[in-house]
Amino acid sequence: MFAKCSLHGVNKMRTKSELNGKNREENLMLSELGNIITRNHATLAKDAAGLMALLVMLLAALNLPTLI
Repeated sequence: MFAKCSLHGVNKMRTKSELNGKNREENLMLSELGNIITRNHATLAKDAAGLMALLVMLLAALNLPTLI
């Protein structure tokens, strides 16, 4: 008689422990990223300098036709 009942989406529901487990995983991932950043300051600085050099070369190449 009814195409949908009130329990149609029950399979998509999560328990409180499943929701808390997801939050713990996210917190673990964020703390791990923080550890990676703190351990690699020198490498990140070199990467940032390389990125800036690439951007300067790109902008110079894009503006080259206007100079010629």
